Amino acid sequence: MTLHHPRRWAVGLLAALLAACTALCLLAPKGEAPKTEDAATPTAANARRAVAGIKAVWLNYIEFGELISGKDEAAFSAAADEVVENLASLGFNTLFLHVRAHWDSFYPSDLFPWAAEVNDGAGVPYDPLAILLEKAHRRGVALHAWVNPYRIAGDGADPLPPGSPAAELVNKGENDVAASAGGLYANPASPAAQRVILNGLRELLERYAVDGLQFDDYFYPTTDESFDAPLYRAYCEKAASPLPLADFRRAQVNTLITATFQLTRRTPGVVFGVSPAASLRQGKEELFADPAAWAASGVVDYLCPQLYFGFSYPQADMRFDALLSEWKAACPAVPLVIGLASYKLGEEDAGSREWVTATDVLERQAALALQENGAAGVAVYHYGSLLKGDEQSTRARDRLSAILRGWPPG
Repeated sequence: MTLHHPRRWAVGLLAALLAACTALCLLAPKGEAPKTEDAATPTAANARRAVAGIKAVWLNYIEFGELISGKDEAAFSAAADEVVENLASLGFNTLFLHVRAHWDSFYPSDLFPWAAEVNDGAGVPYDPLAILLEKAHRRGVALHAWVNPYRIAGDGADPLPPGSPAAELVNKGENDVAASAGGLYANPASPAAQRVILNGLRELLERYAVDGLQFDDYFYPTTDESFDAPLYRAYCEKAASPLPLADFRRAQVNTLITATFQLTRRTPGVVFGVSPAASLRQGKEELFADPAAWAASGVVDYLCPQLYFGFSYPQADMRFDALLSEWKAACPAVPLVIGLASYKLGEEDAGSREWVTATDVLERQAALALQENGAAGVAVYHYGSLLKGDEQSTRARDRLSAILRGWPPG
């Protein structure tokens, strides 16, 4: 992928790296310097080996909330056993578990309130993440904690719950958080917001033996210049050669990506990945996320692009095979785990009926990614869609499962 304005991008990435180091210094225990490593270190090599062979399923926050709510510890434990057993029996070896969809938590946290999806925010007197993690590891299934770093409250959300760290930032009135399309988001350019995000990730890594951290495709929620105008204006007043707004925004996201990667390097055995939107152009120009740059600079252990389109999608450059080729060419330096859309089974997609009439779409996509293009793995969105029970979905799931159980060969 061609990077526009290479000198400005280089300046932005350098600024991001310096800011990330500063953020980590704030997080490091007193008297202990933050650890840093590059892509040639043994830890990086171990991370690459840990990523190879991922066969994952995403279990989203709505599903996790339903799994917990209304259950005592024994009932939840039984439900967790069922999830893990279902995954293993279908040939999956990794669970991408949504533990923070907003600035909330699906586990007991000192920093974030319980998610509204867990008994309407009342929580439970046990630790769902610890239980599910133990069940997964006992069955040989890895668990990556999936976090939305910037999203504080969704569209039409109720007022912030008591104990939300966002309330203090809102009250400051300094553009640390901002509204967009009815939702509330952390401003990626706010050092205060970034400290909250990184401290939350640090809490996760200190308390739980997760195998990885993952962000998905929620970055800047808008291209509207007013979203971060006060912080951008303050930056321009101080910078000798200020970056254009789009480059400035990408530099802020780069800062968090780099700081998170370095944070995971303080916990041996944990990998860091991002699951970006399918379109590299859209991600870079509209979400201000640049996965190709992260791959080139070695600040992610894997990328998991959401290639949620079929082979017959009307827009040719958004068809699965075209997207797969584009990502492979743009990110040769990092393992790719290819995201597949089981949720589209049985659904018409922009006029294409291949998900309705065929049962081999997921099977063909997995085979193309794994067997012909050397992908490090695949991931399926989402758990519930694999278990719908109708004949077409069941046949499609079983055909995909046959591919997964036979890969990697030998």
